[in-house]
Amino acid sequence: MRRVLLLSAVVALATAGCAASPASAGEVCDAYLEMGAVFAGDPGRFADGVFHEANVLSSVAGRYEGSDSLQADAEALGKIADSRKADVVALEQATTKIAALCGHSAVAEVSGGRE
Repeated sequence: MRRVLLLSAVVALATAGCAASPASAGEVCDAYLEMGAVFAGDPGRFADGVFHEANVLSSVAGRYEGSDSLQADAEALGKIADSRKADVVALEQATTKIAALCGHSAVAEVSGGRE
């Protein structure tokens, strides 16, 4: 029993350490593309998955330390995730710098053009 608790504590600390480390551009773009994929699969409305992915992207973008700060996008995405209310325009406005970093113009482009 003690070993299980100790192992659980070690895994939790290791996971927390990874989450706090700086994010690479590749990690930001992977999270951006995942949010776009979930957004594309949404049947005409924003479902829980979109808000979850917005929260994930907010966290990853907030840890990005590249030359172009993504803090404004991260904060806007965090507000969208917390509010659980958004539309395509709000999501696109919240990801302008992330989209540019990843070579895209908008979330609708990443999601297959759904607007």
